[in-house]
Amino acid sequence: MVCGTDLTIDGSKDTTTTTTKCGTLKAQGSASWTMSGSFIGNSTPGTNEISITDLLILFQNGTPVLAKAEHVTTPGIASYTATGTFSAYTISAGVDDNLSADWTLEVDGDIDYTP
Repeated sequence: MVCGTDLTIDGSKDTTTTTTKCGTLKAQGSASWTMSGSFIGNSTPGTNEISITDLLILFQNGTPVLAKAEHVTTPGIASYTATGTFSAYTISAGVDDNLSADWTLEVDGDIDYTP
């Protein structure tokens, strides 16, 4: 993202509870993941960055994207990658503030972690 301000990776699993004559059994489903964050707009993004307009187009078209989050000052220390589509996108700007955007990516499958 261009000038990112925060990032959240959120996972959850559905749990099914069944009461039997032998006791209570619980089973968990597959993991479901989202990545979300905020960034400040930049009209001239770098080579590996995305503009607010580009992100809007990806959101509107439902285009699958590969997202990567990694250590800010030392890329390669740790990274998270996932493929998914954007399910939420909000652009805002206060009177004396920069143009900013919030986004949510619904991940298809699992998130890959590289230490």
